[in-house]
Amino acid sequence: MRLSLKIVPNFYIDMTPVRPETCLGESVSCIKNIELQTTQGIRPLADLFEISDTEPEQLIIDNSCDKLDCLGAAMSRGILRVRGDAGNYPAQNMSGGRLHIDGSCGHHAACAMSGGRLDVDGNASHFLGGALPGAMQGLHGGTVVVKGDAGNRLGDRMRRGFIIVAGSVGTHCASRMIAGTIVALNKVGGHLGFGMRRGSLLLHSRTTVETDYFTRGIQQEISILPLLIKHLHELDEAFKKITPTRYAKRCIGDLTVAGLGEILRLNLR
Repeated sequence: MRLSLKIVPNFYIDMTPVRPETCLGESVSCIKNIELQTTQGIRPLADLFEISDTEPEQLIIDNSCDKLDCLGAAMSRGILRVRGDAGNYPAQNMSGGRLHIDGSCGHHAACAMSGGRLDVDGNASHFLGGALPGAMQGLHGGTVVVKGDAGNRLGDRMRRGFIIVAGSVGTHCASRMIAGTIVALNKVGGHLGFGMRRGSLLLHSRTTVETDYFTRGIQQEISILPLLIKHLHELDEAFKKITPTRYAKRCIGDLTVAGLGEILRLNLR
């Protein structure tokens, strides 16, 4: 199924009802009557998108823009390909399948995500994999791969899963992190690991860890590193520059909240 946005709207559209499990296998006449909530009221899908049944194995959204919120939200299976940018909350509450965004995306991507995979070829804004307002946990399963940069509060309250960012990351990375793994291969902003309870944060070996909340790092053998790095190599070509190793400079913290989180600084090719 292929949906092509007719024009860039001057209002926001909640795309939650448009998922592979709700669209694939359905007729065009059925799809066009899906009601979409917008900031200007409810609109039928056919008013906003051209619809064609030329992609039976996946759902493609062409001419996408940052006015399309909640792309892949509550998605449980299948493939959703977004050609262009995405708005806020992509992959929110996603439990399975794969969402691939060719461009960049807005705030709160992969919040409350429990499974599946999100790929962002461009940049991701603030609170990627973080907690929604009032929630006690952020990402708690699945894999997120960002080839560009990510904003502030990456992995806030993250409980499980993987987040890998090839570009730079903003401030408060891994803040209040409960568990899981974050890999940041470029610059990272201040207040790193603030309130981090558990979990692992893998950084470029030349990244400066400027925080009073972590111990001074020492070189250690980390038995799980070879398997973790192998997994990263398999995820995407962009991560093959991570040198296979069993050793990393390990910092422990945040010492104010039990001190069981870790920062591992790796050598890159």
